[in-house]
Amino acid sequence: MPPAQRPVPNYAALRKMGVVDFEGSSNPEVVDAWLVKLTRTLDELRIDNHEDRIAMAVHVLQGTARDWWHTQPESEEVPLTITWDQFLKLFRDEYIPDTVREGKMEEFMSLRQQWGQSVAEYTECFKKLLRYADPAYRTAEGQRDRYVMGLRADLKRSMGEAERATKASAYRAALRIEKDEKTAQQERTARFETKKRKAPTNTGGQTHSTYHLKRGSGSFTQHQSQSEVGSTRTAPMHQLYPICQKCDKRHLGECKRHMGICFQCGEPGHIKPHCPQLMSRTRTVADHSVSGGRPQSGWRPGGRTGNSSNHNSYNNNRDQSQMSRAGGQPRIFAMRREEADAAPEVVTGAAGNQEYPDQTQGHSCCPKCHHKG
Repeated sequence: MPPAQRPVPNYAALRKMGVVDFEGSSNPEVVDAWLVKLTRTLDELRIDNHEDRIAMAVHVLQGTARDWWHTQPESEEVPLTITWDQFLKLFRDEYIPDTVREGKMEEFMSLRQQWGQSVAEYTECFKKLLRYADPAYRTAEGQRDRYVMGLRADLKRSMGEAERATKASAYRAALRIEKDEKTAQQERTARFETKKRKAPTNTGGQTHSTYHLKRGSGSFTQHQSQSEVGSTRTAPMHQLYPICQKCDKRHLGECKRHMGICFQCGEPGHIKPHCPQLMSRTRTVADHSVSGGRPQSGWRPGGRTGNSSNHNSYNNNRDQSQMSRAGGQPRIFAMRREEADAAPEVVTGAAGNQEYPDQTQGHSCCPKCHHKG
């Protein structure tokens, strides 16, 4: 009884199931995607014989890809002696060389979810690069650990241990957390827009503002018209910045408060009031003041300082100088009016004494130089 003949491979079924012709490509992702589609289709068609699988694969090779196969010594063998796995190795060595696979492996190991990149986009990149990963990362535990490691830090902190049990559970948890963050951001934006609409706006009329200032024991009120300071007001620049998802404040760049770094120097371990840069500047100003340089503590325009002893010393020196130039000790005293009228060498002032109304303040005058003291 003659042996049963194998059925002729159904080449038309390949194209019906979506397998397209391959003409060669330098993009490793395109090559891998074509191989995955071809292998899956052959499995669905139940093509188990190695020679038949290779024959159907060669049938959809076109152009330079078909020329490559005909240059292989194995293609001349009748019947073919190589296995399907050997054919895949020859094919990958030609279109996905070792240098390309190593580069893709490094890209997989350094894969991280970037700010602004969604969880779905990160997961898609992870799946594409997983085929180039080391076999240790293709296991269930390896995929889970590498996938969670590449997620954003805020997503990982919000995950529980149970949600990290598998890659699929970590993916679902990351999607849920991302959705909650978007909802919270939309609510913050809505509150800000509502507050912005409720805020009073200037329509060109005069808006008055009142300031109460204390003076002495009483007070006075000053009304300021909007027309005096301008007919329009523009919002401060910081109100145009986006709202940070970490601290609910408006700023640009990364959140320094969330990162725990100083607002002054950008270093971790302290906050701005305790920044070494500010403290060193304070010490420099203090040392400069003690050494006699300007500006001194309490210095005011005109050369005077807030130190009352220095000011009194200056007045005393001025009085001593005036005394030496006048040739005598000037005197200021109080006397009754009838005593002043009886002394012709005394010049009296016009201001009265509030404590003694019948007395006046007199200034002695030198009869020789008529210098008033």
